[in-house]
Amino acid sequence: MCPMELADHLVTEAISSAMPDAIRAAVNIGPDAVASLASLCEIGFGNIIHDPNQYDAAVELASRLAEHYPVEFLKVFNDVRWITGACSTIALVGLGCTHRPEAIAILRQVLFSPQTETLRARATTALGEIQHPDAIDALVDGANDDQYLVRYNAVRALLRTQPARLDELERSTQLEDTIRLARLGSEIENDAARRSGFEE
Repeated sequence: MCPMELADHLVTEAISSAMPDAIRAAVNIGPDAVASLASLCEIGFGNIIHDPNQYDAAVELASRLAEHYPVEFLKVFNDVRWITGACSTIALVGLGCTHRPEAIAILRQVLFSPQTETLRARATTALGEIQHPDAIDALVDGANDDQYLVRYNAVRALLRTQPARLDELERSTQLEDTIRLARLGSEIENDAARRSGFEE
């Protein structure tokens, strides 16, 4: 089996089995796994994704590939053709997990586009993974969005990465409730993480 065939096999197995060991094996095969994931996105996942766990495995695989091979992930997925359709979440999550400023332009484009509220909210979450002034500025703008889910995710991302910027936003009465709920959600997550031993 040639390296690309092996990568195709391991990526397909990682998604269809939704098993952590299979996801690790696909990531460990190397950057060819990024191309394999893109190929699956292009032809569609209909023959291997049959339940939400498998879709979650595809998103998890994308995030891990992006973290391990950010340059390769950006070369393939930093393109507007991925921001609609079945692979949009995979692309957006992965772009954020590259932690690279090169991904900001497309994520901003999604955030300020007429896309669905859910897709725009995912873009804010992805922007929150990138520690760059342009990403932070986009999140501040997103925190003032008309759609609640976008606003909430932008505030959560700022709370995680730039809590001082929230002080500026708290003066806005529109955001007072959103900021309070985001802080409460963060406290609940941190408490749950402490109790389970997974504190960040």
